[in-house]
Amino acid sequence: EGHPVIYASRSLTNAEQHYAQIEKELLAIVFACERFNQFIYGTQVTVHSDHKPLEAIIAKPLSQAPPRIQRLLIRLQKYHPTVKYVPGKFLFIADTLSRAYLPEEGEQQELNEDIEVMVHSMVTAIPASPEKMAELKEETANDETLQQLKQQMVQGWPDRKHEIPQNLATYWNIRHELSEAEGLIFKDHQLVIPTAMRSNMLNLIHESHLGIEKCKARARAILFWPGMSKDIYEKVSKCATCATYRRRNQKEPMIAHPIPERPWQKLGTDLCECKGKNYLVVVDYYSKFIETALLPNKTAGTVIRHLKSIFARHGIPEELVSDNMPFNNKEFDEFAKEWRFKQTTSSPTYAQSNGMSEKAVQTVKRILKKADDPYVGLMEYRNTPVTGMTYSPSQLLMSRTTRTKIPISKELLLPAVPINAQQQLEQRQNQQKQNYDKSTKPLPPLEIGENIHLRQDSIWAPATVSGLAPAPRSYIVTTSDGQQYRRNRRDLLKTNIPPSTIIEQTEDVGEEQPTIIPQPPDLDLQNPPNQGRPMRTTALPIKYRDYVMK
Repeated sequence: EGHPVIYASRSLTNAEQHYAQIEKELLAIVFACERFNQFIYGTQVTVHSDHKPLEAIIAKPLSQAPPRIQRLLIRLQKYHPTVKYVPGKFLFIADTLSRAYLPEEGEQQELNEDIEVMVHSMVTAIPASPEKMAELKEETANDETLQQLKQQMVQGWPDRKHEIPQNLATYWNIRHELSEAEGLIFKDHQLVIPTAMRSNMLNLIHESHLGIEKCKARARAILFWPGMSKDIYEKVSKCATCATYRRRNQKEPMIAHPIPERPWQKLGTDLCECKGKNYLVVVDYYSKFIETALLPNKTAGTVIRHLKSIFARHGIPEELVSDNMPFNNKEFDEFAKEWRFKQTTSSPTYAQSNGMSEKAVQTVKRILKKADDPYVGLMEYRNTPVTGMTYSPSQLLMSRTTRTKIPISKELLLPAVPINAQQQLEQRQNQQKQNYDKSTKPLPPLEIGENIHLRQDSIWAPATVSGLAPAPRSYIVTTSDGQQYRRNRRDLLKTNIPPSTIIEQTEDVGEEQPTIIPQPPDLDLQNPPNQGRPMRTTALPIKYRDYVMK
């Protein structure tokens, strides 16, 4: 036991001499196992080899092996050998026999033909026309780097990376996965594309305008070249068609409004329509107390009149947060100045920045749709504890519970200042932010003068950042036709596409001067003035109301 009982060696055929080094090493194991079949068949076999990568190749799934290696592994399956790496200096007998080989035998020619048939079947299975296959082979033969790579594969790879030419360094980590077949080079089953044809392959990969990850997945299944993923990323990110129709930006982490120090200090307001009627909705940021009013029309004068009525009951707030229509005009600015409160508007198309008002609108709509008497519905809402708190909007605003149709003891109607209300509000807001931020990610800020894409009607159009708006993540952008918009960062897309035209800024928009939309002070779109004969009321479409028409 432990002593050699038989020796064998042979020369390589002309075809085998062109095998990669790892293929030659595995071929030697196949030759030895089949030659010593009567001694080893049915027993546990250990093979000592001085080619360390064979340990990993044997352990890989058969489907992931290159074609020649795959065929050789199939022939080894009936032996189940265990390959163990042993440095070459300790395999002196095998090393000696490799220099004293016997001439090739006919049975080895049969093995070569078996292997080459499988390799040929893989090459012919490539879904390419004969002309394209001929072009691939021609460009591979003309590619200096691939020819050096092929020569290195035949000679064998050195032990250290710095010993190979610099232009082959990118192939070092996959050197044991490379093989050559009929003039083409493969990484496992992926075709290695010559440099001259990579641009054409990128066009074919992106022909259907799939996204970056889809294009990468498609290419990785059948093709390979160093830096392919980076090239695909640049190709798709510079595609004007993909940029125009891409999905909306991801949500960003929530920027919560600071909790006011006292009730009715900061309000949110919005307009809504329900059952064909228009309503003004006002909500207190501190207490969540909602006031609503039925509007005969949506003019600025009508809205101001109802706001004065609400302010007369509860007082004038320090700040009023609203959307742009119809709160962003000269008449409303004069009202805010006269009544001494700060007006803050949200970015157009980004109602989320006025989320308190949007939530109040949803509440009012549900009450109007469900309640037989909407006044009873509002009264019960105002006396119901705020979610996550022990106090109702009435208690937070007026320090008392109001009497309703539901029986209640007199003691509960006595005034009582809420205790720890500020702490409960902060805990509630922090929990909401934590839940919201789970699926968000910050977007990189934009620089003035940067070329971007602006989201308009579900598509993206080229634009340039021309200024910063006062609100967080809000920018002033200029489109190719000279129009200026105020938009939230989520509606602006960074792009690598150069602008097709130079966008000239029509005016200097500073950080403290957001775009203002001039409107007639009291334009009633629902009740036009009496005229001699009926006429249609004309108005700008909603999508054009947030910029100046020239």
